[in-house]
Order: sequence, then C-alpha cells, then structure tokens
Amino acid sequence: DFSTLLIMSANLREVYIDVNCISITATDLMFLRNSMEKGDCKMETFSARIDKGVREEFLHACFHITMILSEEFDAKVEFCIPPLTPHPTKLYSGSASFNIEQVHFTDNLMTVLWERRIKFKRIS
Repeated sequence: DFSTLLIMSANLREVYIDVNCISITATDLMFLRNSMEKGDCKMETFSARIDKGVREEFLHACFHITMILSEEFDAKVEFCIPPLTPHPTKLYSGSASFNIEQVHFTDNLMTVLWERRIKFKRIS
C-alpha cells in the first residue's frame, strides 16, 4: 500500500517489486515520482509491476499521453502525444508482438514504462 511505499522511499535507495502491485494507484506513482525528482526522498531507483489501467492513468496524468488500445484482432496501439509535450519522450518497439518501451526524461529522472512494469531512476 501507499504508506509502505512512503516508508520505503524514506529509507531505501533501490526498490524492485516483482509482483503485481494492485494497491498502488496512478496518484501514488505520481507522488513518488515527484518526490524522487525533487530529491525529497532517499530512493534512487523504483521498479514495480502495475495494472494496465494504472499505467494508462499515470501516462495521461503525468505526461499528457493518451494510449488507445484497439479491440481488433491485430491489436494496434495508438499514442496521442501533445505537440508541445513538456517532457522528451522516446518510444521503442523491439518485437513483432509490439511490446513498447516508453522512456520519459526530465532534468534528473528517467521514467520507463514497458508492458506492465514501471521504473523511476535518478540520473546525473
């Protein structure tokens, strides 16, 4: 839950959670990301598996990016990125199944989203 996440951010440098975090919301992730970006916490790296809906909410709330998944057989993904996005964004796809890795940079923080995983990492 979020209170555990706050305790971890204050006491640990690296956190990797390899189970689906169903109790973490997009708002929780935004708060943690902002704390890491501002240097308000000890944490330097955070990685966790999240629900698909949380990933999409986080993308929209944090980066103003809308993900539209088609219901068709060939499963297309459409990204609506505003032309004047405040954060540089890179999209990568390395497989035929179109697993997209998204990387977003701010001054000192890298945010990576791929499949059902999210990662925040301080960069210098």
